Amino acid sequence: AVVSTQSTGESKLHRFQTKNTNNYLSIQVKLNTTQHSKMSSQVGIQQLLQAEQRAQEIIARARKEKTILLKQAKDDADRDIAAYRAQREAQFQDYARKHTGSTDEYTKSLSRDTAIQIEQINKDSSDNREKVIQLLLDSVSNVQY
Repeated sequence: AVVSTQSTGESKLHRFQTKNTNNYLSIQVKLNTTQHSKMSSQVGIQQLLQAEQRAQEIIARARKEKTILLKQAKDDADRDIAAYRAQREAQFQDYARKHTGSTDEYTKSLSRDTAIQIEQINKDSSDNREKVIQLLLDSVSNVQY
């Protein structure tokens, strides 16, 4: 028979009174109550372990997303760099073509002018050849002191 019941939080202590088994019954009830609190502790521990596992999954997912975002950012940066490099290369080629073209024109003009001057010198020398020869012969044959 139950003589008294005492509650402390979640656990209850029942006291029984029988002649020979008083201690045994009290101990048995205490063991059951202890097992109950152990079970609730185990449930709490299980919940903590599950919460920790969920947190690890969230962290792992966040790391994966971060890795993906970093890879996308790197790919975007590589594309931007390639586009900028192509633009600058095109600008350089255009600049080189314009200035190389100017050099080619200058070289052609210089070659043309040189050819005209050489032609003029050849013409002048052929026109004045007889005069120059006569002048040289006169200079050699008439020595003056």
